[in-house]
Parts: sequence; C-alpha cells; structure tokens
Amino acid sequence: MNKKKISTGIFWYWNADPSLPGIRRQLESIKEAGFESVYLHPMPDEFHKWNFFQGMNISYLGKKYFELTAYTLQECKRLGLYLMLYDEGGWPSGGVLDRLVKKFPQDRAVYMVKDENGNIIKELSDIPDLFVKQTTEHFIAMTHELYYRHFGSEFGKTIRGIFTDEPFWRCLSWENKVRYSPGMDKLFKERYNCTFEKDILPCLWHGTRDLPGAPEARRRYIAVCTELFAENYSEVLGKWCEKHHIDLEGHLNGEDEYFISGDQGEFIRRLDGFHVPGVDTIWRQIYPGGKHGTFARFASSAAIRNNRKEALCECFNVYTYFITPRVMSCAANELLIKGINRILPMPCLYSDRGKRKICCSTDFSPRNPVWCAFPALNSFWKWAGNFDTGALKPAVWVWEHLEHPVHDLDKKAPEKHFVHARHVEELCRKLDEAGVFYRFAEEKDLRSKERPQLLIVPSSKPLKGFEDFPRVEYGIPADIKKFAAVREVGNSGCYLLPVMRPEGEALMVFNPSNETKTFTFESEDSYGELLPPDPVSSIYAPVQYHKNTVSVPMFPETLRILLKNAPAPALPRCGKRERISPVWKISRVEKMQMSLKGPTFFRKENCSIPLPDSGNYREIDKNFSGFLTLQSSIESPRAGKALLVFENIEHAAFLKVNGIDTPWRYAAPWIFEVQLKKGINKLELRIASSAGNEFFRCFKEELEPAQWKNSYANRFCQFERDDENCGISGKMEIVFLE
Repeated sequence: MNKKKISTGIFWYWNADPSLPGIRRQLESIKEAGFESVYLHPMPDEFHKWNFFQGMNISYLGKKYFELTAYTLQECKRLGLYLMLYDEGGWPSGGVLDRLVKKFPQDRAVYMVKDENGNIIKELSDIPDLFVKQTTEHFIAMTHELYYRHFGSEFGKTIRGIFTDEPFWRCLSWENKVRYSPGMDKLFKERYNCTFEKDILPCLWHGTRDLPGAPEARRRYIAVCTELFAENYSEVLGKWCEKHHIDLEGHLNGEDEYFISGDQGEFIRRLDGFHVPGVDTIWRQIYPGGKHGTFARFASSAAIRNNRKEALCECFNVYTYFITPRVMSCAANELLIKGINRILPMPCLYSDRGKRKICCSTDFSPRNPVWCAFPALNSFWKWAGNFDTGALKPAVWVWEHLEHPVHDLDKKAPEKHFVHARHVEELCRKLDEAGVFYRFAEEKDLRSKERPQLLIVPSSKPLKGFEDFPRVEYGIPADIKKFAAVREVGNSGCYLLPVMRPEGEALMVFNPSNETKTFTFESEDSYGELLPPDPVSSIYAPVQYHKNTVSVPMFPETLRILLKNAPAPALPRCGKRERISPVWKISRVEKMQMSLKGPTFFRKENCSIPLPDSGNYREIDKNFSGFLTLQSSIESPRAGKALLVFENIEHAAFLKVNGIDTPWRYAAPWIFEVQLKKGINKLELRIASSAGNEFFRCFKEELEPAQWKNSYANRFCQFERDDENCGISGKMEIVFLE
C-alpha cells in the first residue's frame, strides 16, 4: 500500500470527559494549526494520581469512550486529519491500566529476589511480562482488537497507526531484584554457552558491579532481555499492525541515557518491529546552546536498518510553558538533521480547568500564545520532513557499545559511566561537524552481511568480532572528511544529512550555532536550493555559485535544503537597503490569565501607549504573557516589493502593511516580504510571547501554595528562563527587491 507520508501530529490529552462540541471545536483548531494528524491520548482519572491529579472520568475502553472516539473519527474524516490511536490509558504501555495482570495473573513478571538470609526466591510482580509472547497477545486482545472491532473499516485509511509509549521494560530494580523470564535460559545457552543462574545472576545483584566478569555478564543480560522484548513485544505488535493495515509507532524510554548504563536495552534491536520507530525529547534534552540530541539517531538508525520511511519524535512536553517557537524550531531542526521526519508536539490538553492545568507542565492549544506559530512551524516541518529516512545507507557506523553496562540502580552512576557517555557524544559531535552521514549499529549488525566503509568503536580497548570489517577505528580518524557527504571548504560547523525526497536526492544543511555561518563546498554536480514554503530568507541571503563551489549562508539555528542536479531557483534580487527607525505605539494588549480554579483565557484591552525605548513590554507588566499589537508607519521613496528586516522579535510575530497580512515568523531571521506604496505606509505588528511569565506567576502565587505541584514541576522549576521578554529590539531596515 502506497501511503501518504505524515510529517506532523499532536498528542491530544483527553484529561476530562469530552463533549461533542468540544471535540469538534478542538479538532478544528488542530487542523487550522496545520497538523496532519492527531494522536488520541486517553488520560483516565485513575492514571498516576500522584502526578496527574484529575483526568477523564468516563471508563477507559468503555461504551461511552468508544462513542466519543467514533465521533472523533467522523470529525477527523471531515477535516482531513489522520487519527492515530494510543494503546494505553497513560503509560507505560502493555498493562491496560493495570487490568491485564488482574485478568491474566499468569502474565505477571517474575523477579529473582534475595531474602534476608541470602536465599534466592522467585517473586511475582504487578507489571506484565512483555518478554513473553502470550502477554503481548493478551494485551492486543484487550486493546488493539477492541479498536479494530469498532473502527476496522478505517484502518489504513483515516486511522494510520497505533502508538506504543515506553512499554514496561525494566529488568533490574532498586529493591535488589532481577527480572527473570523463562526464555532467558535458552538464549543464554545458544548465544553464550552459559546459564542464567550460575554465570549471569551472581553478577547482577547490587554491589557486584566490580566483580571480575560482571561487566560482560551484565552486557549479556541486557542483550538477552533486548532479544526477548523485540521478539515477543515489538515484533508481535508489528505483525498484528501489518495484518490490519496500520503502522506500529512509538518510542521506548531513557534513550538519552543509554550510554550511561544501557539498562533500557539495545534500542535499535527493540525498535526493529516498529514501522515508525521513535524517541522522545521532553526534558530539554535538545536545547539551543549545546544539547544536540545524539540519541535521536537510535530511531533513524532503526529506520535505516529496516528500510522504514519514517522516524518520529514525541517532543516539547516538559519544556514547560516557558517554551518559545524559536526553541521548538531549533530542536526540530536538530531532529530533522538526524533523520527524524515526523515531529509530534505534546500535549494539547482537552481541559485546563482546575488541577488539570498542571498535567505535564504545558499545553499546546489556543490557550497558549505560542499556538499562533504552529501553522508556520507545521508548514516548514511538512516541507523539510518530506524525505525517506531509510532510503540512503551511510558509509560510517558508530558501534552502540556500552563501556560500563548497568550500574547499581540504588546509587548514582559512577563518574566513569558519565565519562563514557560524554566520550560518545564528543565522537558524534565531531562526525556531525565533519559533515559525515552515520548511524548507530549493534550486535545484530555485526552478525549481518552488510558492512560499512568505516566502523567507529567508542571503547577504551580493542574489541573482538570486527575482523572482517573493512576499517575499524577507536576514535575519529584524521581523514574523517573523506567520508563527508560533500567536500566542504573550511570548517563551518554545520551539520549535513543526505536524503532522498520526492524531488530527488538532496542535502540538508543545519547551522546549530547562534552565529551566522557560511557553508561552502566543492561539487561537480549542480545543487539548486529547494525553496521553503516562506522563502524570504532565501531571497535575503541567496545561495552563491562559483564554478565548482556552492556557498550557503546559514542563519543561526536554521536549516536549508539543496536539491542535487537541479538549477538554482529564480529569485528576486535584493537592491538598495535603508535603515529605518519607526516609532511604535501599543494599540492592543491581550493578556493571558491563568487561575487556581478557572480555565485559561485572554483579557483584551485597547490602548494607545508608547512601547518602552528598550522595546520590551515587560517593563510595563513584568508578568505579561499574551499578545501585543503595535502600530507605526514608515515612508517609502518608491512603490514595490521589499523586505522589512527586524533584528530581534520576542517571540513570534506577523506584520500587516497597509492592511495586508504577511505570514507568521517564529524565529530569526525576522524578515517579512511586503508590498510598499510610495509615501506613508501603515504598519501593524502582532507579537506573541511565550506563556511562561503568566504560568510562573500563577504557579508561585496560586498553584504551589495550594500544593498543586508534581514531579514535573520539581524538574522544570530548575530550568533557566530565556523567554521573559516580549517585544522588539535592535535595528530595522528596508531592502528593496528588483
């Protein structure tokens, strides 16, 4: 089946009982914001009550739930949205909100436990054993089959996928317990000619990590647990989805901490059964200024290995209400350049009344000012993400090697674990900066017939098993640039990703820094820029061509795409530039209002006051979150098209010139293409802040004193703020187009 690619979607939390008008209204907002799909995410009231104080009261998977889902499906069809299902009532996936082990007690996970006398006994847990095929089949019968019974005629049509989220996995616990599953015995014998109880278990207890042979025993244990999970959960789900014409999508857990301990298993192998493998980025693991998200390559590596077209990221959740469109844009570009081509912000809250507003610390909905930026963001993500992740095979692999597997979980990982993780990050950063296309590889790759031109092993000592690889290095070789996607002139620090798009083979270029760079490379092939939906930055700073070199101006944190064997696009030329200094007045304020009990809304007020000289409205209202409307005028010596260029706007804006709208801009460069008339031109600039100032005020003054605080709040209270201002600053110029 030739399926249309999906590049954007949003997780829609049913954290209250939806009404039919509410479903209709919110889905229309999601469609207007430019999303292609909506992930229906039930949040029952009984889910994690210590963190999510209130939720949906209707019975999860009950009659009313399916009636409302049927109406949601009907509305998605009307609006042209894809409806994605979610396989759990919260997370982790696999337990049916704890109902599975109650109905099938034989599916409970088994732990080996030491009693106070040192005797080893088996103890049943209250979590499902997803290392066993029968457990997964029961999970499918209780969830997937119910959805199919109700909506099977739309599987593969409006319903395109089902998402599994952080399924039950942990094989060790903090209580000196070790997961055991019957399939382990056979695998240990076949793979390593050893036994679990005699050779492996003694090295898994707390306090044994430094015993001779313990690292290898723990590494083998992780590999066996990985294989059992992949065979009996991921692949079982994947085959069911294939049979029923939908995709298995989702992500696991702890991807960003893999190289510290690996206690979440080998990610690529666990993702093999997924049609759309993924990761999540919800804790600011990717952030402007240094956090680049190397772990995203676990998902794209699984897609490459299994010839999957798409890889996804669930993102931005606990970035908090402080998040700005610039941060979302930068983080998404980091993901795109690593092969992630479906960007999934979360959550859109059905309700933020009362305690429901705490939830996961943000809300992407019309209640949040940054919502206005999503049409432009989604337009860019759909354009940039329209490539086949698994189509091209890299010449370089990085071995998914654990130098120090699984620390004692009741203690902080030793410093040597963090040293190894930083070492891997540094290797990958150097590969990125050298413009090298690479992927992670693990044990299954070693056993396959496929071979890279170069294998990089992040280990302090040589490893066995690589004898037939063409070339193995234990660090970055001096000639690494011979493996780069193109021959760069100089060293810009830009990242590259060769991709296959519907238009043909292309090169994605990303500048991760906060400084403008120029990426120049030599090529005998012609490269024409593939213009984005809003090409003003390409007009302002066009790609330059000189014989066999191509120079690409790269604004901070921006991404551009060059199409191979394509001509340069015809663009207007920039002519005369003039500095201007318009005087801005504030004509309207729409202030976001959060409260302890009521829903969030905007208090609107017309006014006529000067913008402070600094351009920062926060000097007038320190707690402001919302929208400002500014008015001014400029005099043009001639009529015609021009670019109006602002040095800085915080945090998103659109411009009207003589009553004519321009598209929203959400990050630098702040350039608007306009039609000027000779003489006086009236300007109206609408600026959106983040929601951070008002949320932080409400949280400190109302929510926290009422003890409406959860573990997510403890985390985000430690985050540094970079969203507090709202307004414009710096220089402004007119660039006339010829």
